[in-house]
Amino acid sequence: MKKKIEEIMPNIIRKISRGESVSTKYFKKKYGISESSARAYLRDLEENFYKNLYSYDGSSKKWGTKEIGFLNKMLLKPEEVVVLNAIKRIGKKAKGELPNWYNNVVENYTRRTSSFIFKQHNVEDIDEGMEQLFAQIHSAIDKKVKVSLVYGNSFRIFYPYKVVNIEHYWYFLGHEENNDKGSPSQKLKTLKMSDIRRIKLLDERFVYDFSSLEPKLEHVINAYFSPSEPIISIYLLVNKNFAGYIDRAKLFSGWRKTKYITSIQDIKYVRYEVYITHPKFKEIIPTILQYMPNILVEDNEELSNEVNKILIEYQSIR
Repeated sequence: MKKKIEEIMPNIIRKISRGESVSTKYFKKKYGISESSARAYLRDLEENFYKNLYSYDGSSKKWGTKEIGFLNKMLLKPEEVVVLNAIKRIGKKAKGELPNWYNNVVENYTRRTSSFIFKQHNVEDIDEGMEQLFAQIHSAIDKKVKVSLVYGNSFRIFYPYKVVNIEHYWYFLGHEENNDKGSPSQKLKTLKMSDIRRIKLLDERFVYDFSSLEPKLEHVINAYFSPSEPIISIYLLVNKNFAGYIDRAKLFSGWRKTKYITSIQDIKYVRYEVYITHPKFKEIIPTILQYMPNILVEDNEELSNEVNKILIEYQSIR
């Protein structure tokens, strides 16, 4: 059955990225697509999205890659590229008859799918290297393949799980492989993205159930988050006039508001149930200190003592 070139082109791009060469005769023989159409489409894709990544070799009369695995470093998937390329081709054929914003759609989408989508409220500068790192990790997660990387001064094999933003910085979560056993360690590792070097996707698929971690990620507050520890709940009292901010801010999305209201020194406080993982309360203490006196500790002597200890130490600094 004859197929349209847009249907088969994503897999063609994947073949080229893997290091396989493709001739225009291949399109004609396998899919019934003319050599001229295939050649024009491949040239457009190369010019618009894959510049200097693949090219036509006149001696072999085939299209081949200049960098094996280039798709692993790109945020745009081949299917998205084919759609965007079709838009540009239509705009080119229209010869200026379409409104100016028509081709801008492609540029805007490409930019948003670039580092822009990762910046959000992020304080980290995301350069081209960091952008490629995001793409490689997401590709590894999609394919469920291991990655090798250098973190600090150590070479590691990682079972990738997820990229998360904690306090405006990006972290890579996954399990490190046990050197002696060739299996993932039980403890989940949290690597700061900006400190990762020389990452590479390995041709080794893995099967690992990360589902138990999803509930914990809903309650991440800061970098003290300890994914290998069990979830514990504490109760905090929030000034009723401040509760609206708690309910709106994404940082507090994991806090559960209760119906209990109490008064302390003529100020009304609402009780919230908060979930944390760090056994020494380091996860929640910075938030309490940042927003006091609008947030108070309720009936947790150990946590109250830790907060008071920090306040006393702070006051004693001369």
